[in-house]
Amino acid sequence: MNADATDLPRRAPRISAQDVFAAADALLGEGHKPTIDRVRVRLGRGSPNTINEHLEVWWRELGIRFRESAGLALPGVPEAIGQHLVELWNLALGESRQSLHAALLERELALTERSQALDAREQALTEREAAVQARLEAQAAALALAERQLEEANQRARVLEVALAQRDQELEQARHHRAGVEGELSQLREQLSAEQASHTAERERLNERYDLLQNRSAQDIDRLHQAQREDQKRLQTLRAERDHLVKEHAEAQAEATRWSAELQALKTLARDASAGAKAGTKTKSRRRKSSRKVARARS
Repeated sequence: MNADATDLPRRAPRISAQDVFAAADALLGEGHKPTIDRVRVRLGRGSPNTINEHLEVWWRELGIRFRESAGLALPGVPEAIGQHLVELWNLALGESRQSLHAALLERELALTERSQALDAREQALTEREAAVQARLEAQAAALALAERQLEEANQRARVLEVALAQRDQELEQARHHRAGVEGELSQLREQLSAEQASHTAERERLNERYDLLQNRSAQDIDRLHQAQREDQKRLQTLRAERDHLVKEHAEAQAEATRWSAELQALKTLARDASAGAKAGTKTKSRRRKSSRKVARARS
C-alpha cells in the first residue's frame, strides 16, 4: 500500500435499517414527522435512496409495532373501533409515503438539475481548457519563431560586430596617426606662438602641411579600403581557381585510372601474343626436324 492510499479518508460504513429505525423512532418521539432529510440530519450521513428504502419499511411496520406495543395499547377500546383506528393509521401511512415519494422526486429532480448544471459547467471548462491549450500552443509556436528570428538576428549582429571591430581597428590606427600629426602640430603651434610675429609665413606653410597631412590621411584610408576590396576580389578569384584546380585534379585522376586500365589490358595482350609466338616457333622447329629425317631416309 502506498502513501497516497493511506492519506485518503476512510469511507463511512453503509447505514443499516436499525440506524434508520432508531432515528425515525427518536424523531417520532420528539413529535416530528420522520422524513429523509430529518433522518439524514439525525444520522449525520447516509444516501437519500438508502434512507428512503429503510424508511418505507419503518412506515409499513409502524402499525404492527403500534398494535403490539404495550405502551401504545388502547385498553377498553372495542375491536371495531380499533380496526377503524388501524385503517386511519394506514391511511396516514399512505399519505406520508406519498409525501416521501414526492419529496424524493423533488430531490431527485434537484439532483438531476444540479448534475446537468455540473455537466454544463464541466463542458464549459473543457472548452475553456481546449481554448487555453490552443492559445498556449499558438504562443509556443510564436515563441519558437521569435527565438529562431532572434538567433538569426544574433548571428547577423555577430557578423556586424566583427565588421565593426575591424572598422574600429582601422579608425584606431587612423586616430593614432592623427594623434601623431596633432602632436607634431601642437609643437609647431607652440613654436609659432613664441615666434608669431616673425614667422607668419612659416605658420602658413605649416597650415598647408597640416591640410596636406589630413588629405594624405584620408587618401591612406581610401587606399586601405580599396586594398581591402581588392584583397576580397583576389580571395574570391583564388577560391574559384582552387575549385577549378580541384576539378581538374579529379578529372586527371579519372584519366590516369582509365589509362592505367588500358595499359594493363595492353600488357595482357602482349603476354598473350608472346606466348602464341613461342608456341609457333616450337611447332616450326619440330616440322623442320621431321623434314630432315625424311630426307635422310630417302637418300
